[in-house]
Order: sequence, then C-alpha cells, then structure tokens
Amino acid sequence: MNRLSVLLRWAVLSSLPLNASAEYSLFEGKYGSLDFTLNVKTAGFAENNPWFGKARENIGDAGNFWWEGSAEAGLQGTVNVFGGSELYGAYSYLYAQTVGHDDSGATSGLNNPGEGDTEKAYVGWRSGSLLSGLGHNALDLSGGRQNYT
Repeated sequence: MNRLSVLLRWAVLSSLPLNASAEYSLFEGKYGSLDFTLNVKTAGFAENNPWFGKARENIGDAGNFWWEGSAEAGLQGTVNVFGGSELYGAYSYLYAQTVGHDDSGATSGLNNPGEGDTEKAYVGWRSGSLLSGLGHNALDLSGGRQNYT
C-alpha cells in the first residue's frame, strides 16, 4: 500500500464524526421519573497544504489537523400531579473543546480553546388527561432554556 493511499484512508477516517448518547433511568414509578442523560460528540479534521502551503505565514500555524469534541451531561424528570397532568423539567451542562488550530485561522493564538455552559434548564406542565375534551396533553406550558419544536 503506498503512502498516498494510507494518508487518504487516515484523512477520511479521522474526519468521520462520532456520536454516543446514553440515558439511564434513576427512578421510575407512579409518582414520576428521573433520568440521567449523557451525549458525547467528537470529530477530527485534516487538510493537506492549507493556504497553498503558506499557512504559517498567513495564520501562524500549520492548520492541517484539528479535533473538536463535546460532552453534555444532565438530568430530566417528571412528577405526576392532579388529574393526570405532570410537571417536567431538565438541566444539562455542555462542555466543548477544540484541540489544534483549524485552517481558517479563527483559533490561531488560542491554546486549545474550550468552554462550558448550561445547555438546558427548563420546567413545564402538561395537561395530560385533565382537559380530555381537547385531547391528551392538549396544553403544554414551559419556560427556560430548551429546544423548541
């Protein structure tokens, strides 16, 4: 196998993103549930000859390989309340890290930048069968940092 073939295979495999998710039930019963969640994502990037071979002169770094990864851990839960309705909520923290310098030069001069922050923090209430004439969970009120769908 020649060197170009090995480099091409390595470049393709290193640029494939990897994603792993897990959800573990800590408690589940007639009064509600509590789950632990974990999401881990990573991707590696490689480029040959960025900036037409003048990367060091333009961005101060070779910029030919960098890796990005993140991990999000959290809790989500529900509490069953009156009339078949439920309270629900979630909290999660996300940390992301870049290792190396990308070929755009945006991370040049930064020593492996990374940062963490709250990703989700919300509470809500679902009507469940309380408003059965309108349908199950006809009313869903929530607020906070969440994904809106």
